[in-house]
Amino acid sequence: MTVELDQGCHRSLLFKEPGCITQYFRLNTWPGHLAISGDMGSFVFSRTHDMFSFFRNDSGGINVGYWVEKLMATDAQDGHREFDGQVFKSRIVEEFRSYWEGTSNYEDRRECWQAVREDLLDIDFQHELEARNAVNEFSHGDLFVDFWETRLTKPTYRLIWAMRAIVWGIQQYDEATKATSEAAA
Repeated sequence: MTVELDQGCHRSLLFKEPGCITQYFRLNTWPGHLAISGDMGSFVFSRTHDMFSFFRNDSGGINVGYWVEKLMATDAQDGHREFDGQVFKSRIVEEFRSYWEGTSNYEDRRECWQAVREDLLDIDFQHELEARNAVNEFSHGDLFVDFWETRLTKPTYRLIWAMRAIVWGIQQYDEATKATSEAAA
């Protein structure tokens, strides 16, 4: 860790092995913001005056769902969300079950399920657009009428990595400042 700036909530910390550019990152903070940038992408978060207090976590855990709500700017290469085929399939099954709940028409339900499996679940969609197009083309009454509102994505690997790096970086900073404080005392 190289401390480039450390003035209250104005900080610039570089985490990089000498001579190596793989998985390095920089944490920059200013009032109400934290930015992480480097080899794995760039993200800016905003929540509290001192963002180190927001992300500080002794256990090393991350709170992806909550922290992503505080994301203000995202990486230009991959963004912060990506299509997840498993999420897609789970949502299809949920919609199907909800649609047919309480029905006594088991023959129609069985035929519809067969079509859902063949047209939607048995296909390994790689992109959100092709999955959504398949749902839009699926013909069975109003089974998937509101499916366009359904989120079919998950946070990217780079975002998860960045969140873990933030927590780890803050832990390194805290240990270094604690050691410096103890040495000065």
